[in-house]
Amino acid sequence: MKSEKLVIEELSRMKSLFGYERGRVISEQSVVGAPNYGVTSTTVTPAPAAPAAPAVPAAPQATTLPDVTVTSTLTPRQKNINNSFCSVKNGIIVNPSSGQNNKKWADYVTEFTVSDKEIQVAQQKCPNSGAAVKTVASRKPDPKVMELQKQLKAAGYNLGTSGPNKDGVDGFMGAKTKAAQQQMIQQKGQDALKNMTKQGQDFQNKLNQGIQQRSALTPEQQANANALKAGQPLPQTKAPVAPAAPVAIGPKPTGLGFANEERDGWYYDAITKDWYTQPQ
Repeated sequence: MKSEKLVIEELSRMKSLFGYERGRVISEQSVVGAPNYGVTSTTVTPAPAAPAAPAVPAAPQATTLPDVTVTSTLTPRQKNINNSFCSVKNGIIVNPSSGQNNKKWADYVTEFTVSDKEIQVAQQKCPNSGAAVKTVASRKPDPKVMELQKQLKAAGYNLGTSGPNKDGVDGFMGAKTKAAQQQMIQQKGQDALKNMTKQGQDFQNKLNQGIQQRSALTPEQQANANALKAGQPLPQTKAPVAPAAPVAIGPKPTGLGFANEERDGWYYDAITKDWYTQPQ
């Protein structure tokens, strides 16, 4: 034990001679002309630093929520409508906890007489509902449809009792207006066909009449036809007329004449200023 302490003390003195510093490598070769003490090098590794203690999170500050009281203005009926409306999928109410489960939304609206205003309130709560029923937007009467309805009404078609005058003239193309329009189109087509048929018949009658008039025989022709049919001579046949005796031609006149002048069978041509046996 004493020898070990002596060795340690000797080493400590040697370190002080070389200017020992913590963490620095000591070697006799680093000092020029220093004697060799048999110590080649000594490496001193610093001790690792102790890990830092984890930070302790600060305690959250206590917050006080304001006391807010929300008062709903919805009636129990509107709440039920909202719940049913929000549960609609593809036009069917899907809510196993509701007595309206698996009911069509359209039937629900009809059964409980749900108004457009109530549906609008429900749409505000659930704008993406699967309800197939949409609130009908307000429409304005179409002047063209109203004019058509007036014509249909004047033609005797029944358009119902809508409109300001309760005669079906309301400016909207409903089922009765469409049906009446279709009937009127069919009637006009039938009338046009009848008119074309009548015109064709009139034209054929006039054509036949003209043919008859052109093919009708005169009394003389009819008598000849009857005679031929009976093998008798034609009653209206005239005796052949003998050709006129030729005019005696005298000697060719001399001198000038006037246009188409005839002399003894000779005719004067004022253009050629000569006489010919035939008019030129």
